[in-house]
Amino acid sequence: MQVELINSLCKNGNIKKAGNLIKRLNLNIDDFPRVKEGIVKNSMKYYLGNYLYKKPAHKRHMNLAKIEDLFTGHKQIIAYLVEALAHAGKKNEAVGIMKRNQVEDYLNPYAKQWLKDEMYDEAGDTSIRTYDAFEPLSQPKENYISLPDTVKVEWIGSE
Repeated sequence: MQVELINSLCKNGNIKKAGNLIKRLNLNIDDFPRVKEGIVKNSMKYYLGNYLYKKPAHKRHMNLAKIEDLFTGHKQIIAYLVEALAHAGKKNEAVGIMKRNQVEDYLNPYAKQWLKDEMYDEAGDTSIRTYDAFEPLSQPKENYISLPDTVKVEWIGSE
């Protein structure tokens, strides 16, 4: 009965409710691949929306490099990101992310066909990180303090 209810919720577009029900009933999410895929897509769409629809000054704005970094190693999620970017008119960024992450084989046939002839322009790709997140933002680099190779640095926090 529970499985039928969860599958019914999936068919009616209530992925979030299906996911909550799976969690509440202590079921294994891997037994419900459609729910798992829907939750993953919703997560990616949330972050992509923060890039597409929030101004850079907004506290929830997220650049594409950070979104790509979040999903690095998860090829299917990156493929969803590429498809959504292409659909939103950001084909150059989509091709850049597709090539960097080698997700051509994970794209649906329509997206693959749509991006097939797109010429990639690296200079116009806003998804490329322009600086290292741990790099000092002050310039010039000659003013940086260089540590000898024998010094070991350990990070104890991300903030």
